[in-house]
Amino acid sequence: MFVREISEIVKRSHSAVHGIIKRFKTNNQVENKPKKAHNKIFTEADERYLVRKVKVNPFLSAPKLATIAENELGKKASPSTIRNVLRKKNLTGRKAFHK
Repeated sequence: MFVREISEIVKRSHSAVHGIIKRFKTNNQVENKPKKAHNKIFTEADERYLVRKVKVNPFLSAPKLATIAENELGKKASPSTIRNVLRKKNLTGRKAFHK
């Protein structure tokens, strides 16, 4: 069976069908490979350092933590990245309600 005939049957472009057949012949695989993740800015030790800073002073804001990370760790990160790191460690920007 030809590539164009298969492409008409499965309703995909002939180049897509050709690519799948070629990948099957070379790698013996039909599915796409999973995508590679982005490189992390902070290592586990850096994340622990940021968490320690927040535990010592719970009122530190994310922008201030970002400047601390830039000055002390030498890594530039946005405040939202800092928030994501803290959220991953179950530290949110909320504190207990005091009456």
